[in-house]
Amino acid sequence: MKQFLTLIFLYLSCNLIYGQTPVFTGENMHQYESKVSFYLLLNQDDKDILSDLKEFVKPNGKLIETTKNIYRLDKVSLPKISENVNAIDIKLESSKQFLKVIFFFLDVNNVEVVNLVLNQKAAENYVFNFGVFTLKRLTLKLLNIDLKSIVVQISEAKQLINKIEKQLENNLKDQEKLGKKLDASPRLLTKALSEKEDIVGKLYNDNSLEIDSKKEEDLKKASTKKEKVIAKIRKEKDKALTKLEKKEKEFDLLKAELFSAKGVLKCLDRIHVDAKKNLDSLNN
Repeated sequence: MKQFLTLIFLYLSCNLIYGQTPVFTGENMHQYESKVSFYLLLNQDDKDILSDLKEFVKPNGKLIETTKNIYRLDKVSLPKISENVNAIDIKLESSKQFLKVIFFFLDVNNVEVVNLVLNQKAAENYVFNFGVFTLKRLTLKLLNIDLKSIVVQISEAKQLINKIEKQLENNLKDQEKLGKKLDASPRLLTKALSEKEDIVGKLYNDNSLEIDSKKEEDLKKASTKKEKVIAKIRKEKDKALTKLEKKEKEFDLLKAELFSAKGVLKCLDRIHVDAKKNLDSLNN
C-alpha cells in the first residue's frame, strides 16, 4: 500500500512540475453535437465517480441529472476559468475498459465557452483537481479496506494463539494423567507379584501338607489369573509410556507453533500501526 501511494503522488507531482496533467482536451458529443471539452479517463466505478462529483462540486452548487449520464452544475461562478461560464455539464461515458468523465463549460445559451474567453489552464486545473479528489477518495477507500483486512488477520492470529494455548493446556493435563498412571504401576506390579508369589508358595511349599486336587486346581487358576493381571499392568505401563513420549513431542511442536503464531501477531500489530498512520496522514 505504501508503494502504491508513493507511485500515485510521484505521478501527480511529476505532472505538476512539468506542467502536464492527466486531463485531455478535445471535442466530445453533447446534445447531438460535438463540443469542446476537458476529460479524464479513469478505471473506477461510475457510481463511485458520481458520488465523488457530487461531493467535489458542493462549494459551487448541486449536481442535477439532466439526461441519462449527463449531470449539470447550473448558475455556477468560476471567474478564474471565465466570466462567461454559467454551467458545467459532466458526462459519464462508461465502457468495459474505462470510464470517461467529460466536462463541458457552457455559457447562458448552452454553448461551449472557447479559448478566446476561456482560461484553458484554469479549466484544466479544475478538472485535474477533481482527478486528484477522486483518486484521494479511492485511496482512502482502499486504505480502509486494507486496514479492515489487517484487523481480521489480527483477530485470526489471536484465535490461533488461544487455540494453541488450549491445546498446550490439554496436553499438560494428559501428561499429568499418564504420569500418575506410570507412578502407580510399580506399586500395582509389586502387589500383583507378591500376590502371585503367595499363591505359588501355597502350591510348592515343602513344609506344607499335601493339598487335595481341587484346591490345587483352584490355586493354579488363581496363579494364571494373577499372571494375566501382571501382564496387563506391564502392557498398560508400556502403553502409557509410549503415549507420554508422544505427548511430550506434541508439546514441543505446539510450543514452536505458539512462538511462531505470537511472532506473526507482533508483525501484524506493526503492520496495523503503519496502516493507521497511512490512513491518518491521507485524512489530514
